[in-house]
Order: sequence, then structure tokens, then C-alpha cells
Amino acid sequence: MESSPFLPLPEGMIIGQVEITAAQLTVEVISTQPFARCPGCGNLSDHVHCQYQRTVRDVPCGGRNIVLRLCVRKFACWTATCPRKVFAERLPDLVQPWARVSKRLLEELKAIGLAASAEVSERLAPRLGMKVKAPTLLSYLRTIPAPSDTPVRVLGLDDFALRRGDSYGTILVNLETGKPLDLLPDRTAEAVFPWLEKHQEIDVVSRDRASAYADAVKRALPHATQVADRYHLIQNLREHVQRFLDRKRTWLPEVEDIALKETSTSSPGSGESLNNHTGTLTSSVSAGRSQAERTDQPGAQVEPELPNALLGQEIELASLTYAERKQKISRDKRYARYEHILALHRAGVSGRAIARERACYCAGAVHEPTHRPAISCLRRLPGTRSRFWTTSIWQEQARSLSRVSP
Repeated sequence: MESSPFLPLPEGMIIGQVEITAAQLTVEVISTQPFARCPGCGNLSDHVHCQYQRTVRDVPCGGRNIVLRLCVRKFACWTATCPRKVFAERLPDLVQPWARVSKRLLEELKAIGLAASAEVSERLAPRLGMKVKAPTLLSYLRTIPAPSDTPVRVLGLDDFALRRGDSYGTILVNLETGKPLDLLPDRTAEAVFPWLEKHQEIDVVSRDRASAYADAVKRALPHATQVADRYHLIQNLREHVQRFLDRKRTWLPEVEDIALKETSTSSPGSGESLNNHTGTLTSSVSAGRSQAERTDQPGAQVEPELPNALLGQEIELASLTYAERKQKISRDKRYARYEHILALHRAGVSGRAIARERACYCAGAVHEPTHRPAISCLRRLPGTRSRFWTTSIWQEQARSLSRVSP
């Protein structure tokens, strides 16, 4: 059999015999080239010295593993000045020298390794009819030649986390091709400056708002135009709109802030009176406005009569920004918990009872396996002598819960 459409072979190679098993297909491949070129001196030789068999794995076919049994010949080199006297014929279109996998299988493994990590590829390859170890796959990937140094006109500059909150690096991307160019071990100006200095052909640099990148680009590429990337453009727009709305807050219509009410009423003892008053007041104002809109006379608007305390409270909230309102509601929740615990302490309630009540409030905040309630909101109360009062209650409640827990 000279060739098969299911197993294409290079010119000068034919299929000898095929052995079929349930999981493997072994194909004998014979080379019929009349001569071979010596890798030492480059001269042709047609004198066959001997033969040997070489086993190479190929891409799977029809759910079976393909194994190529190559019948390779050795030739004798008659050039007197050549250091090699005997050499094996090369099959560059099928397999590389000393390789155990064909070039087709090697390209498939490289594609899988580039798409996923080495560990994931090691687990995925058997499902695709291939077998490879993670270190072997990494060695294959290291043989991929680096891309040619093409001129970069538009450069993308951003940082990435090597370890979030601890160490960061810099990634450089060619924005015209969308391909990464290099990774730098730091995000400082000193780390970026040498790379930028070697690429004077860059005209546009897209970066974030970090001053280190701006300084490096200004010193290395004074002719380049610095622009902000899309994410930071939207972020700048959002911040400016937020500041503008904060300045014009009193001009905006009063609406019910459902998100803030749900956040403030999510836990017991969290300043419910303030939120209820605010929601009632907002609803009353909205109802009054709707009634005024339904009247025939535009000038006769019905305004609800509000208590002075609630009116002052509403004016205070309306004068705050969104972030300040959230901060105030959060503080009111913490202060309400503090006042509640302080009242229990002044009423003579024991520390165990206070801790038990706090554990009921913090349902789901009991840590395994010690069953210690998370009562970190407790602080040293006035009149207590020891600063370890909170710790003693914590330990006492932990012992109490451990006795009743199954």
C-alpha cells in the first residue's frame, strides 16, 4: 500500500503493513528514497549500511491511537574529510530527529498547551486520544520560536497581579494586532523605561492613570501621544458625573432609595427608625406631588405637613452624597448595636446572656469547629476594668455552645 487518505505520508514513504487492535493502530512505514544527505558534510550517499526500526506516535484516528513503526536506513558517508562515517536518514516532513512523536501530533499538543495550562492539558489530552505529561508539554512549548520583532505603532500598557495585593507586573500589548509583546516583573517607571527606550517607533501609548507609566513614557518617548484606555475613560466619566450629581443633588427629584433601604434593614438593630422615617417621608412627598399633579390648578400644590425632626433629618440626608449616605447608614447600624449592648450591660445582664443574644443576631456567623460566635462588634464598655472583657465573653460562650452542641 503506497498511501492512504486517512494517513497522508510525505513523498518517498509507503505503508508496509497495518496491525489493528481494539485501542491501537500500528502502521509500518517504509522509506523508499534512493539516497540520503549526510548531516555532517551535506553530500549525498546511496550506500545503505543497515536498517533499524523507530517507533513514533501520531495523531489518533477513528478512536484509536496511531503508532508509526518507521523502517529507517543508515547510510555510509564516503567523504574522507567528513567526521561522520555512518548516519541515519532524516525524515523532516514526518518527524524530527530523536523525536518520539510526529510533527502532526507535536503541533496538536502545542495548540492544546497554548490554549490551556500544562496541568489542564495533561488531563485533557487522554480524552482526545493523546497522552502527554505536563513537563514534556512545557518543553514542547519552549521550542516555539519567538515572533519576529515587528514595528509597534500603538502600544497598550497595563499592570497585572502576580500576587493580588502584594506584587504586580506589567504587560505590553500591540493594540493593532492584539498580541502581547512582553511581560515585565514590576510596574514601576524604572522597569518600563528600558523597554520603551528600545522602541522609538511607537507613536501612541494607551495606558491607565498610573503616574509611573506616564513618567516612563514621557522620558522614553517624548514624541508619543499618551491616551487613556477605554476602561479608564469610562471610569473618569463616571467619577465626573458622580461629582456633578453630588453638587446638584438638591435640584434632583426626590425618589425612594430602595437599595439603601434594603441594605440598612438587612440586619436587626440597624437603625430601623431612621430608615423607616426616611422611607415614610419619601413616600409622603411622592404622594403629595402626585396629588398636586392631578389637580386642575397648576399653582395649587398640596405639600405634606412633616414633623420638624423628620424634616431636618430629610434635609440632612438630601445634602449628603451617595457614598456619604451609605457611610452614615452603616455607622447608624453600628451605633445602634453598641447602644443596645450598652443598655443590656447597664441593666445588669450577664456577659454570657449578652453573648448568647449576639450569637442569635449573628446566626450563621458561628465558626466551625469551635462554635465561637462572631461578636467582634463588642468593644470595651465604660466601667469595665479589664480590656479582655470581650475575650472572656467569647471564650465563655464558646464553652457554653460546645457543651450543648452534638
